[in-house]
Amino acid sequence: KEIYKTYENFSSVGSQVTFEVTFFFRGLSLSFQPTYRTNRFAYSNSYEWMDAENPENRLLLNYAQEHKIAYLDWPILARYEFQFAKLKPYAQLGLYSSLLLEATKEVTISGEDYASGGVHHFENEPIIIGASDLFAKHHWGLVVGGGIYYPMGNVRLNLDVTYKIGMSNISSTQNRY
Repeated sequence: KEIYKTYENFSSVGSQVTFEVTFFFRGLSLSFQPTYRTNRFAYSNSYEWMDAENPENRLLLNYAQEHKIAYLDWPILARYEFQFAKLKPYAQLGLYSSLLLEATKEVTISGEDYASGGVHHFENEPIIIGASDLFAKHHWGLVVGGGIYYPMGNVRLNLDVTYKIGMSNISSTQNRY
């Protein structure tokens, strides 16, 4: 029997804090942006047990699972800045390396028990465990992006959009199952 997971797309909020150091030379720049990043994702799956002799005796189990992962990212980006207005757009390309700092998994089990002489609904307290062994300690990839900034003296007000393309597996292949 196949096991299906239902992911809760875009429902879990992550966060990031970045410090940027940029070296600029005539429209081209090299940017180093160490980042502390957290990601969260959630999914659920269900299982059913049924007595072959008495189908009325059955147990339905629902698992709601949420992973929280913290990384330290080390991106290095080459950036071309267009110099024709006070608002300055740019395009960038680079590499990143990520180091896993921590990962946890929270599992909540709920269900319906029809086998105990009636219908019994239950929901257990969440179980939170360390999940760092499920993820690779290090992964890397490419970064593509762009943005726009407004110079204010030695400080820039910046809007940046980046897309990361992972080039290595973030799952630990040794501890996957």
